[in-house]
Amino acid sequence: VQTCALPILKLVEPLIAHVSFSPPTLPLTKETKPSALPQVTKFEASSEKADDFTNRGQIAFSWSTQDTDYVEFSYHCSPAPNGPGIVIREPGSSRECENSSLHLNRTPAPNRSPTGSLTIGFGNLHQTDPVSVVVTVTPFSHAMPYSDASKSITIQVDPYHR
Repeated sequence: VQTCALPILKLVEPLIAHVSFSPPTLPLTKETKPSALPQVTKFEASSEKADDFTNRGQIAFSWSTQDTDYVEFSYHCSPAPNGPGIVIREPGSSRECENSSLHLNRTPAPNRSPTGSLTIGFGNLHQTDPVSVVVTVTPFSHAMPYSDASKSITIQVDPYHR
């Protein structure tokens, strides 16, 4: 085995002497600005009323941000519903007022892109009066929420008519 390796090694050594390697260049990724404060520059809703007649409870939201890694949606209902009945359905999760997960789907609410759109379903199944749901988008940077930069929209969720 050693006698076969020597002639091959004598052939390869002159070739290797002329080979050089450059360090790979990486494409630039998103520039991080640790001192920049995240901002929500736009937060809009297709309607401010969710009902089963005009939009089947489906509201499209769109947003854009600056210096943000991701956003999270949160919900606050007023007046507080008497018992169960307010359902908030995002793709991938279902919640009730005050951001509590529904018992059927315990998946935590996902983080959303810094700029995007999302259709959220609202249902008022057992209440007799409309309920206001404040939908808030909060920007995050470096895993920290920036609540002062949040934007909110109030949606009126009418009772479901059977």
